[in-house]
Amino acid sequence: MESERRQALLRHDSRALELLLAPEFTQIGSNTGERIVTEVQVLADNDSGTRRVQSWEASDVNIRVYGHVGLVTGLAEVTDTLRGEARHIRFRYTHVWVKQNGRWRLVHRHTNRVATLQGPAPPN
Repeated sequence: MESERRQALLRHDSRALELLLAPEFTQIGSNTGERIVTEVQVLADNDSGTRRVQSWEASDVNIRVYGHVGLVTGLAEVTDTLRGEARHIRFRYTHVWVKQNGRWRLVHRHTNRVATLQGPAPPN
C-alpha cells in the first residue's frame, strides 16, 4: 500500500489516492506548517496541481501490523513543487493504516522535516 501511494503521488493520480486515503484521513507535521490537512485537501492539491511530486525515495522503512492496524515509519527524500515553490527535502514520517471492509486505508500521516537539501535534485 505504501508503494501504491507513492506511485499515485508520482502519477498525480487522484482516483488512486482517493482509494488509499480514508475519508477521515488527517496529516500533520513540519511539511504542513503544523496545520491539520484532510483527505479533501490532499485530493484538491493534487487535482489543482498545487503539489506536484517529481521523486519520492523511501529508506529506513519499518512496517508493523497489529491486527487491523498497520504502522509504517521511514525516512523519505522528496523532490516536489508546492504552491510554486520547488523543494528537495528529507523527512521522517509515520503512517497509520487501518483495514476497513477488507481494504487497507491510510488514516493518519505525521511528518518531521530532517533537512532541506541544497543543490540540484537527484536524477529520477
